[in-house]
Amino acid sequence: MFREGVKYLANQTRAEVWKALCKGFGQLDGKMGGNETDLFLSLWKSNWPDTDEDEEEDGRETNSEILNYVTAGKAAAYEWVSSGCESLH
Repeated sequence: MFREGVKYLANQTRAEVWKALCKGFGQLDGKMGGNETDLFLSLWKSNWPDTDEDEEEDGRETNSEILNYVTAGKAAAYEWVSSGCESLH
């Protein structure tokens, strides 16, 4: 029952949270613009462990590579973010 309650509350505030995240990336008034791309990049890289900036290149994709070498997973993730992070349940 607790799990269902959390899902319900998360879905009720989903649009507000998405707008706040986009605004945090510089998007104004929740209008679609270029900053859903920044949100996508941030979420895409969110599972990468932190590294020391002084370390040599660690083989990870650059932002340009993430955006320009499209895979089915990246395309689906970008579509999900750009459409407001709709519920997957």
